[in-house]
Amino acid sequence: MTDKRHIFRDVSVLNRFNTGSDHRLVRGSLNINFKAERVRLMKSTLRPTLLQTIARSEAFQSNLENRFAAVKTTTDVNQNLENVVRILREEGTRFCSMQRKGRKSKLTEETLGLMKKRRENPPVTSSEKRQLNQEISKRVRHDLQCSNTLTIERAIEQNRGSKVFVQSLERSHLTKLTTASGEVISSKPAVLSEVEDFYGRLYASHASRPDPENEDPRATLTRHFTEDLSEVSIGEIEIALKKLKNGKAPGKDGFTTDLLKAGGKPVLRELQKLYNTVFFEGRTPEAWSRSVVVLFFKKGDKTKN
Repeated sequence: MTDKRHIFRDVSVLNRFNTGSDHRLVRGSLNINFKAERVRLMKSTLRPTLLQTIARSEAFQSNLENRFAAVKTTTDVNQNLENVVRILREEGTRFCSMQRKGRKSKLTEETLGLMKKRRENPPVTSSEKRQLNQEISKRVRHDLQCSNTLTIERAIEQNRGSKVFVQSLERSHLTKLTTASGEVISSKPAVLSEVEDFYGRLYASHASRPDPENEDPRATLTRHFTEDLSEVSIGEIEIALKKLKNGKAPGKDGFTTDLLKAGGKPVLRELQKLYNTVFFEGRTPEAWSRSVVVLFFKKGDKTKN
């Protein structure tokens, strides 16, 4: 069931339960850290660094071109999208493969060393203790300021928006919400249900059908058929892709803007085939109907929608 030993705890055998065979019924506790699993799933590993893009983008594009050439394009938009996603995920994993380390501390080694010294060998006199505490506080403020400045500089260099590095410095979490009736809810299922209901009412169509008797006879309408529309060009997709900012959160497929840009012409050609198939067949893939909604808070009370 799992390859992690720490998930199952207090495992015991129920000897008195008769299964009718030589099998034994086992009882245990299942411990899953949903918060850690959620972070692991939402954090995309398909985000190449600037050095990886410079050094290995040509090999990545060559591998993509060979893989895409071996796949036959069909009229089924779901199958076409599945092929593109599968190849991009497999080649993107190889392209972005690296030894992922834990989150680097914002404090320097000197500051951490002073903290360790205070824990293990505390000063004897009060004056020495006060002096050490002041020195640590001074270094902590300096290290945090340098770390935040470096984060902003990296965000500017990587063409990332201001909201990205603001969220990286301090992220807000929605723990409670005020409903339309004025009730304050705090449970996660209730909050998600209220958000879903709010956006459902927001994007619901309330437009009434026009009355044929009130139509203006002077207003002429030219009907364009599918044959009259031009195909989506690679240049249009390339311009739209360049306008996307780097460092944005991925969708359900895990693809980032950085990965699509690193794919170059092979990715643009496959996107062109996919868009034109959707455009002229008049059907969108089922995966496009699923999305991740991210709430951006305005000034004021975050609990009010």
